Amino acid sequence: MKAEERRALVLLGLLAVLVGLYDKLPSDAFYNFPANSPFPHLTIFVIPTLANMIYLWVGYGACMLFYFSDDWLPGKLWWSDLRTFFHGLGLSLIGLLLVVGYFVVLAEVSFFLPDYIQGAYWFSVSFGEALLIVLIVESAFRQRGLLRRGITAWGHSIVELAREVKSSISEVIEGFTEWRKRRKATREKKAESGSW
Repeated sequence: MKAEERRALVLLGLLAVLVGLYDKLPSDAFYNFPANSPFPHLTIFVIPTLANMIYLWVGYGACMLFYFSDDWLPGKLWWSDLRTFFHGLGLSLIGLLLVVGYFVVLAEVSFFLPDYIQGAYWFSVSFGEALLIVLIVESAFRQRGLLRRGITAWGHSIVELAREVKSSISEVIEGFTEWRKRRKATREKKAESGSW
């Protein structure tokens, strides 16, 4: 077995543990992160959290089923491409568990911050979360640098837009200057001919 197949088996074994916990825990079970009262804490309801983790794991398992099934349609290029897509999708789904952990830890940090910082803090946390998701998807699909290339392309389009705006403004100013010169010349001709 390849290393990735072994990893998939281990992760699916952990899924069995999660399902066992899900089945045995009471529906109102909760966990206070990082400690109980009087310490400020984040209360995590275990059953909905486990359910979401199980959904991600089952999605991962289904994607890996397709990825490891290279013997179903051997030699078909579209099948190979589809398997590669399922591989990336499965790794993205399992990577989203990192986002859950990221959010739990940073939600706990917010309890120690004053109210006037909360808006900026949560904006930066949301930006970091979006960046983490993009990095997970890039890594899963082995497409490193998509974010960097996207930002670079966006920056180049902004620069090109600025050049076009500058060029348009220059043309308008030149047109206005020519119009003023013609108008001035017309006034001078009328003044010389005395038709004012």
